[in-house]
Amino acid sequence: MTYIDFIGYTASFLIMIAFLPQAYQVWKTKSVEDVSLLTYTILMFGSTSWTTYGLLKDDWPIIITNVTLFVVQGSIIVCKLKYGKKTSH
Repeated sequence: MTYIDFIGYTASFLIMIAFLPQAYQVWKTKSVEDVSLLTYTILMFGSTSWTTYGLLKDDWPIIITNVTLFVVQGSIIVCKLKYGKKTSH
């Protein structure tokens, strides 16, 4: 492994764990009031785009990071939809 690979895998690891506290908090408390559905939807589209880029470039740090992020972001969106306030008209 080169130092460039090490930097890539380190960055991947740090980005992956950055979303875990939010996901854990949402799962634990079932509170999603302050979670932005739009933000997480955009982040998921970004992760999908980065994953595609990583696949095309055969860049495993990018692929691993963004597949993981997609799953974590998706779980937050599922919780937002499941536990979010229902508005009645």
